[in-house]
Amino acid sequence: MESYINNYDAMILYTCPNQGYLNGMHSIHSNKYEDRRFKFRCCSPPSGLDFKNCHWTGYVNNWDSYVNYHVPYGYVIRGVFSIHDNGKE
Repeated sequence: MESYINNYDAMILYTCPNQGYLNGMHSIHSNKYEDRRFKFRCCSPPSGLDFKNCHWTGYVNNWDSYVNYHVPYGYVIRGVFSIHDNGKE
């Protein structure tokens, strides 16, 4: 797993390198910052597989709520975007 990709109280904009897709994530929570830092693990697609029509979804959760997102069949997650707002904690 890679190193943490964000600091506390910071935005996350992460895309797997080398046309990879997410296959793992880990986070730690800080009570001091009321925020999380994340690590992501990416894997490479099988030889000959080419991702097409890549796009970002809209937001999949609200402030201070769980993320519950079902990846449709035949799709993968290649990146993550998140905004932290101290006022919404």
